[in-house]
Amino acid sequence: MMHEEENVSNPDKNNAPIIDGVSVNQQKTQGEIRQIIASVNESGEIDTILASKEDAGEDERYPNATIYILEYGRKRLRITFKKDNDVVIHIENRSGNTNRMANETTIIYMAAEKLMQEHASSTGHTLSYTLITKNINIAEWAKTSGMEIFQWDDQGEYSDGDHPMFYAQCTIHGG
Repeated sequence: MMHEEENVSNPDKNNAPIIDGVSVNQQKTQGEIRQIIASVNESGEIDTILASKEDAGEDERYPNATIYILEYGRKRLRITFKKDNDVVIHIENRSGNTNRMANETTIIYMAAEKLMQEHASSTGHTLSYTLITKNINIAEWAKTSGMEIFQWDDQGEYSDGDHPMFYAQCTIHGG
């Protein structure tokens, strides 16, 4: 299970938050998303991100887990492969002088999905990943770009007290 909080800032002139350089009011079409994904796959950017992944070591919350850090542009993504084959992802904006990159949310999640595929294949295990967020911008991203990347098995909404929550779940099969 994954809990994600993304600090989305830089509102456009209509106060709509920006994700991947596009105002939420101007979401990309599925065709544009597919074109971005195809272009990124051809460019080798994903392999470059994965080649520079860091082993994050141990985390007392997840004994015997394998944990990596991926970075791209302003994004820092921590991916945890738990012993029970659940995957936990946390993404955040990095601080400092890191430059923003076009489509960085989509690209770093593409790298995470490829790493999940590699992990499932090398271990022979089926992995389960569930994105859970109360951030409406990430929920909209998950319904569009996220769907293209993860091919969600299930998605929906539920209430967590006063906050509506969005979830999307996928299964990644090992070989």
